[in-house]
Amino acid sequence: MHELLPVAIGVIIGLVVQQIHSTARRTIALVVLCLLGGALASYINGEIGISLAFVSFDALLVWGGALVVMLISTLWQRRRSTVR
Repeated sequence: MHELLPVAIGVIIGLVVQQIHSTARRTIALVVLCLLGGALASYINGEIGISLAFVSFDALLVWGGALVVMLISTLWQRRRSTVR
């Protein structure tokens, strides 16, 4: 149940980062926001008090959620542009 929060944060980050047009800035923003999102999710879930290793695990969950949303969004936009 505690894994849903990092994935939800990743979905939000993926939607936000998708709006950045520069590839370099998008990559930097994705890395920084995923690390911050993982730390935030660990803090909210109370896992950060147990071990800092949870931050890296939650950051990976955030990153995975963001990448899935970015992939779906990219495929959706390409499909929309070819259908027209």
